[in-house]
Amino acid sequence: MDEQTFRRLSPDAVAGRLDEATYRSWKAAAAQDPERAAFVVRVAEADARISGAQPAVMPRAETPTRVPKVRALGLAVLFALLGLLAGGLVMNSYLRNRGNQPTAAAGNAPEASPVARQDTPAVNRDAPAINAEAPPIKEPEPQPEPEPETQPETQPEPQPLPAGLLLVSVEGDVSVRTARDQSWRRLAVNEAVPEGATINQRKGAARFESPAVSIYPHGAFQFELIDGVIRFQQGRFSVRVRDGQAFSCYKENWELERGSFVAEPKTLGGDLWLAEGDALFRNQAGIQVIKPGVRVTLDAARHVTRLTPQQILAHQLETLQPYERLLWWDGESPESTPAFCELAEPGALGDGRAMAHKSGQAGIGVSPSTSVFTAPDRARMRMHVNTSARKLRLELRVQLDEGYRVVDGMIDVPGSGWQVVDVPLDVLRAGRFRAENGWLPGRVYSALQIAPAVDPDDPLTRHPLQIDNLLVYQPR
Repeated sequence: MDEQTFRRLSPDAVAGRLDEATYRSWKAAAAQDPERAAFVVRVAEADARISGAQPAVMPRAETPTRVPKVRALGLAVLFALLGLLAGGLVMNSYLRNRGNQPTAAAGNAPEASPVARQDTPAVNRDAPAINAEAPPIKEPEPQPEPEPETQPETQPEPQPLPAGLLLVSVEGDVSVRTARDQSWRRLAVNEAVPEGATINQRKGAARFESPAVSIYPHGAFQFELIDGVIRFQQGRFSVRVRDGQAFSCYKENWELERGSFVAEPKTLGGDLWLAEGDALFRNQAGIQVIKPGVRVTLDAARHVTRLTPQQILAHQLETLQPYERLLWWDGESPESTPAFCELAEPGALGDGRAMAHKSGQAGIGVSPSTSVFTAPDRARMRMHVNTSARKLRLELRVQLDEGYRVVDGMIDVPGSGWQVVDVPLDVLRAGRFRAENGWLPGRVYSALQIAPAVDPDDPLTRHPLQIDNLLVYQPR
């Protein structure tokens, strides 16, 4: 081996070509001078010839082979053609695989965006590997199809709508159809009546409620709800209004802010018995206010006739239907007159007698030993009231296991003159200075007393009080 060859060789290139002892000597000499390293190898060869041992393995420097430029250019063109051919095969396989994929059902999974499709190209497993060092292409993991949500079959909760009605209870089949869907379908219990609907029932009993109005049809009926207006078409309806509602029948349109009436539409007109509240009639001729206690024809002629007190009271009680009577005081008989009162004429509706607060007595009512009713769940008290006081105090005595307890509550009076008040008896509290509920269903109540409440602004004024047609009832 000549010196020039040893000078070109690095220690790492000579490693493994000499025996171990000679390689260490050569490496130490090569660090100082290449010529000295060659001398170390020659000494090792001479020792081997004299001793007859295996000569040191000499490294052979291989001179790199030079490739002609023409041949290199041809090889580059060949590899470029092979790359284009492989790319075409991969694209062809990608298009075939995409065409064979099944189409997803609408609404199950959204279509991937173009950016997402570029990031996850298809892979052709049959195509040969072109670049062994290229990172492997990950196939998109299959996404599970979303399972359809299962809605529990529950009865809809009552949700009264200001612009609609709510079916509270029903016996029989009540049908409904809308302007969009003219086919009749059954109206479910507690289902809100949609705007633009027509409601029909041939037999059975139904009751409709909203925050503004209560409707009690009698027998077969049909009515519409158009633009918030209740249009009566067939049947007989008992209606109570709490917060402003518009009505229509044939060619007549009216509004009631608060009160009650009975309506009976016919083919060309109908009748309306106005029991409570002022009715505001509107038509092309103008506006007419009609006072309660009258019958109005709904035939565009609008004839008004006065009702008798008995008819007025009968229609007022009809608008409470259905209900269970628990107590009745009207002062017309000993059975309907409390012990603590005096009688006055006329009564609230213009005839008969009313019950008046007698001087020296706590109020209008009965003795502590007189039981009046056993409390149900949802009892109410309704009566005609004539007083100058702004509030009335209602007092009763309830029998408990440990004895009796006096309970009381306050009743607001809407105005002067004869007024109708209708309040739930759960206004009762367990005494004047106790916040516990005083209405206990299932318990016996006695000693009912009604008196004007003391006015904090004018505590020395004594207010007169008359009541008539007192009814304690339980709505069904």
